[in-house]
Order: sequence, then C-alpha cells, then structure tokens
Amino acid sequence: MEFLHLIWTNGASFLFILTVIIFVHEMGHYLIARRNGVRVEVFSIGFGREIFGKTDRLGTRWKISLLPFGGYVKMFGESAFSGAKDNTAPALTAEERKVSFYNKRLSQRAAIVVAGPLANFVLAVVILAVLFATAGQPFTPPNIGTVQPDSAAEEAGFQPGDLILRIEDTRIERFEQVRQIVLMNPGTPLRITVEREGRELVLTATPKLRRLTDRFGGRYEVGLLGVTSGKDITQVRHDPFTAALRAVQETYRISA
Repeated sequence: MEFLHLIWTNGASFLFILTVIIFVHEMGHYLIARRNGVRVEVFSIGFGREIFGKTDRLGTRWKISLLPFGGYVKMFGESAFSGAKDNTAPALTAEERKVSFYNKRLSQRAAIVVAGPLANFVLAVVILAVLFATAGQPFTPPNIGTVQPDSAAEEAGFQPGDLILRIEDTRIERFEQVRQIVLMNPGTPLRITVEREGRELVLTATPKLRRLTDRFGGRYEVGLLGVTSGKDITQVRHDPFTAALRAVQETYRISA
C-alpha cells in the first residue's frame, strides 16, 4: 500500500507540475496570437478525446482532453501554413485572411511561435523570485574546505581555507558558481583568483575530464576540480528587486 501511495503521490505531483507548465506555455502562444489578431479555435490541455470544455465569446474552445501529457493551441489558418489543402490562402475571404495565422507577417508568426517557450522562462523566473524572497536562495560561501589528493586543485596549488574570488572574469559569490563553471569546462585551463591570508593569488587549474552516462544511455563530459566547500549551505532571503534579479541570473545559469 505504501508503494502504491508513493506512486500515486509522485504521479499526481508530476501531472500537476506538467499541467501548469503546459498551460503557461500554450497561454504564451494564445496571448501573442490574439495580440496579433489571429483567431484561436482551440486551447487544449491534453490530447485526444475531449473530457469537458467551453466555447468563449471569441469562438475559442477551451477544453481538457483525455491524455494529459501535452497540449496545444489551434489557430485559424495554421493548416494552410503547413501545406494542407483545406485552408489555403486563396480560398479565404477578406475577413478570414485578417484573422488567419497563414496571412500574418513572418515577424508576427515568429513571435507567436517563440511566445510559448518564452512564457516558460518567465514562469521559471517568477517561481525562483518568489522562492528567493520567501524561503531564500541556497548560498554556500566559496571557501575551500578540503583539497583532494592528485586532483586538478592540488596540482594548481590550492589550499584549504582559500577564498575563491574570481574565475576568469566572473566574480564568485557562491560555491555553487564554482561547481557550475568547473563542470562546464573539462580540460580547459581556468585562471582562478583566490584570497589567502589577506593576499590575492592567481592560480591556473585545468579541471580533469570525467565521462558520465545519463539515464537514457547518453554519454557526456564534465570537469572536476577536486575541492569541497568549507562552509555549510545557508538560505539567504532577498528583497523583491534582488530576488527578481537573482532569479533571472539563476534561470540563465540553469539553462546554460
């Protein structure tokens, strides 16, 4: 029973999060389509047979469909753009061409297409900003606690107690930044500025390459420096403006 409860709880959480992401994504398409005068015929959460729905005064059918693993926005004239024969531009009336996706300028069609993914980035920023302003942002000072033997860090001359100030031209505030930069630069020499006993030193370290395999069998490479943090992780709460700025930075970092 506990196993079934775990499956149900995780499955329900997954579907809830997926539904929110899908809704925001499709809403991005919908809003920009409407903003550019395109008629939206269907806004669906899920695929397949409709479970229930409602048509609004603008003629859009809002519905929940049977298979909850996706969603779509169907725009008038979209099939003509993909080459279908039933909605080609010459067969449309003047009024229909005004609201047809196919007859919009390239820049307008591009904006409608991009709006979905962009909406998800905005969602990520909003969620992170709220978390950073309430629960706080994970923060580990960039102090070195230990240096592993035969590591890239030992070869470069790092010592326990060093405070990492910069990696190349990037100012370091959190140990999490160090980890991310090192992971993305296997085999690449990095100029790292540290503070040791009140003095600044510039060390050059080349993260050692490590090949890993993900759950799908794909192989990828990461860099390893060979140091651990000397401070415990804390949660730092920010004011709303700082939280929003940090949320943008963190979204960019995660995406990169």
